[in-house]
Amino acid sequence: MASTTVGIPGALSFEFEGRSFYAVGNVEVEFEIVDFGIGAYECWGQRGFDSQMGAEIDKFCDPEIQEILDDDGDSLPKEFEEALIANPLVEAAVLAAITEAYESNQDGFFNKVGDQANESVNDYSF
Repeated sequence: MASTTVGIPGALSFEFEGRSFYAVGNVEVEFEIVDFGIGAYECWGQRGFDSQMGAEIDKFCDPEIQEILDDDGDSLPKEFEEALIANPLVEAAVLAAITEAYESNQDGFFNKVGDQANESVNDYSF
């Protein structure tokens, strides 16, 4: 299992206690390094082996929420913001929103996560 950190997609909206907020920060992405290649093949009488290592995203965890904005994109009172950031239910809501953004490719997040994870794969030596 490998991991990397990516920025939370811009304007990530999440719901908490019936209100909408925006989160700014980073999230850790855990992934497996897998071979997406086709393996052994024969083409035009030539034999070969195709191996293409890449990242297969497993899960998002440990969001580092740096700022929470209200539904208009304005800053919250500092004490309220700090209480929200410290609340584990807010962390769960942000993780759910991140997963949804990934699955729907909001703001190209799916591609961004894949690119960054694949860069990390290239940093590993086999």
